[in-house]
Amino acid sequence: MLSVPAKNASPWRARAGIAALLLALALFPLLAPLFDLDYYTGFVRRLMIVALAAASLNFLMGRVGLVALG
Repeated sequence: MLSVPAKNASPWRARAGIAALLLALALFPLLAPLFDLDYYTGFVRRLMIVALAAASLNFLMGRVGLVALG
């Protein structure tokens, strides 16, 4: 008897999941005031600021190898 490996899930299904996640993230700032989610809006704003700072520091340390903070 020959065994046939299971077929992988469709790549369209994974892409649809990623597209749905990106759509939800894009609509969050627009829909948050309608549902009175001010705390979460502020939290996401602060989280994005910290993520931007971390990405900037990672870029500087990776490309240049030296960071001048003063």
